[in-house]
Amino acid sequence: MSGRTADAAVLVVGAGPSGAALALRLARAGVEVALVERRRHPRDKPCGECLNPGAVEQLRRLGLDTAVRERLEPAPLRGWCLRAERGHRALGLFGERAGPGWAVPRRALDALLAEAAVDAGARLVAPATAEGVEPAPEGPGSPPRVTVRHRDGRLSVHRPRLVVGADGLRTRVGRALDGGPRPGRLRKASLTCRVEGAGPERDVGHLVLGDGWTVGLAAVHARDPLWNATVVVDPLRWSRALAADPAALHRERLEAAGFAWVQPPRVVGGPWASGPFHMPARRAVGDGMLLVGDAAGYFDPLTGQGIYRALLSAELAAPVVVAALAQPGAVDAGRLRPYERALARALRRGRGVQRVVEAVVSHPRLRDAAIAWLGRHPAWAGRLVRLTGDCSARRGRAT
Repeated sequence: MSGRTADAAVLVVGAGPSGAALALRLARAGVEVALVERRRHPRDKPCGECLNPGAVEQLRRLGLDTAVRERLEPAPLRGWCLRAERGHRALGLFGERAGPGWAVPRRALDALLAEAAVDAGARLVAPATAEGVEPAPEGPGSPPRVTVRHRDGRLSVHRPRLVVGADGLRTRVGRALDGGPRPGRLRKASLTCRVEGAGPERDVGHLVLGDGWTVGLAAVHARDPLWNATVVVDPLRWSRALAADPAALHRERLEAAGFAWVQPPRVVGGPWASGPFHMPARRAVGDGMLLVGDAAGYFDPLTGQGIYRALLSAELAAPVVVAALAQPGAVDAGRLRPYERALARALRRGRGVQRVVEAVVSHPRLRDAAIAWLGRHPAWAGRLVRLTGDCSARRGRAT
């Protein structure tokens, strides 16, 4: 094992959207920051790959919306088409004031965000894994200790003033903080494939809701006929199929969704699996530790708000971290508490909406009736997708 390394003031574990966005903001503020990522970019991620209008606004606040639009050519999304398994249909549009959402491959988006962080001065260490995270190993007031294993097997020891967990649902940093997020009552598993084909409307996302399963479909490129096709199922009801042949399960559910393909879609990537998703976190900060993105708690991917919340958590955390580092001495939980409170306030309404939506879609008759009613009242369908699209964030203030 190598000796203790020259340390950045902040070490961020995970270079996905939340980690890279926070590293970018901190580097721009003059903070020495290092990013530790398990795999080299670009890498595939199991994700619906849709950025709602709130997430597009977050990219604008980062100054990256033009780069994403010009370099990645995301598919614009005017809204979502909701369809029940039994045929009821509703179309909800974001509207001109909110602007469109985008759909873009995560491997490309994450790579662009990490590149921007490095260009701003962050140091990216990849591929590497944070194997050990110890808060205050020498007692209160001592900095955290992070042991990183590099690709060649070498171990390095880091003593930053602050370690940030941006390492997802099963966060290692969160486990060191208070045991990490615990699985909640809602159980879902997802299978994502990249498919190629033509037929369904490309300027809206599609969501088909069945009994114990959901299929989401969205074009992910402005010109190329590439799609994200994500199947979400109850892992108990579909446990045998998930274990035996996930690709066959994905193909079967995609066919059952009944999309109007000109010819059968061809799978060109995946399946990539994820879940369970409901991971409530009791705390987002501790002495020398802070959580962002999914590591700070997650409920359900159905409403497509994950990337927005990842980028929002980075925006809320950055000024609090800068202020905490400006004071001498240990970065204790008290200095970081304003972030935890701001995050809870920012997510309270959205999490409430998610629970209401889940309560409706989990009951077949209620789900079908709701979609039928939204189909007859398109203005209310628009209000729903604007609410879950975090469209009010476009009128917010950057920090």
